Amino acid sequence: MKTALRRLFLTHESRKPSRPIYRWFLNRELRKLKREIDYVFQVRRETVRRETQLRRQAERIAADLMNLDIEARRA
Repeated sequence: MKTALRRLFLTHESRKPSRPIYRWFLNRELRKLKREIDYVFQVRRETVRRETQLRRQAERIAADLMNLDIEARRA
């Protein structure tokens, strides 16, 4: 990709933004970036969801331990 970019920007013709290859190349790169951004946000959403699940599970376990401790003191 770097060589393609270099070739694209180092030539005299690359200064013409109306070139279809130039536009095609930029559109392709834009689609790649959008796909990558979507993936990052999806991973982040899944991470937040998993973190919330683990936090709730930890709270439930802590509550169970407290209840067991209270029952053990009574006995």
